[in-house]
Amino acid sequence: MPDGTEERVELSKEMSRRRKVGHRFEIDVRDDLISKGWLVFKNNNKVQNNQFKQAPHFYSKWKHMMTQGQGFPDFICIKGVERFVTFVESKKCKYLKPEEKEAVKWLKENLKIPIQIAFKNKQGEIQYIDT
Repeated sequence: MPDGTEERVELSKEMSRRRKVGHRFEIDVRDDLISKGWLVFKNNNKVQNNQFKQAPHFYSKWKHMMTQGQGFPDFICIKGVERFVTFVESKKCKYLKPEEKEAVKWLKENLKIPIQIAFKNKQGEIQYIDT
């Protein structure tokens, strides 16, 4: 295949694998939070134009389906009678992209809700750090 199709196919397979690994990690984080007594909701909002708005939906022409918008952070968590609220973002390597750092800054300044990053440590356990 001289037109580069083979490379595109390999890249597509790698991206598909990465999405599956990331999705599996989000499920593991959700299960961990629930086991620790948190009430966990998937977040479908993100910071856009200095507002916390619903993330746009996407249509996949290859799978012929509409997917829900990808929110930031991943989860809204509530715990206890006093209803303590926190946001949780799942990251395999615990580092945020520059646009995610800006969103964290905006959320902390405007909504005054703490944000935690969930990641796997070297022992393979899920660990949480405050931003």
